[in-house]
Amino acid sequence: MYATYKSKNFEIVSVSIDKDLKKWENALDKENMNWINVIDTSEWKGEIASKYALKAIPSNFLVDTNGKIIAKNISITDLEILLKRRKPNN
Repeated sequence: MYATYKSKNFEIVSVSIDKDLKKWENALDKENMNWINVIDTSEWKGEIASKYALKAIPSNFLVDTNGKIIAKNISITDLEILLKRRKPNN
């Protein structure tokens, strides 16, 4: 899905809350996730987990271009429906 929509104002940002930096780096290499990837090694006590009230992983958020969360834990199917419906500049 990323390859299909990345040129259409769609970006993925993966945030890991793992403690082990080396394991995270190895997973990135193995999974070939070629979008933005960051890590918060503070795990559940970190700013990311707190700010987004994470209760489980994985979790996902669909954020519009203004930074507003428009969906939480959206399925791949529902995400694709939304992306197909949206206007080119949104």
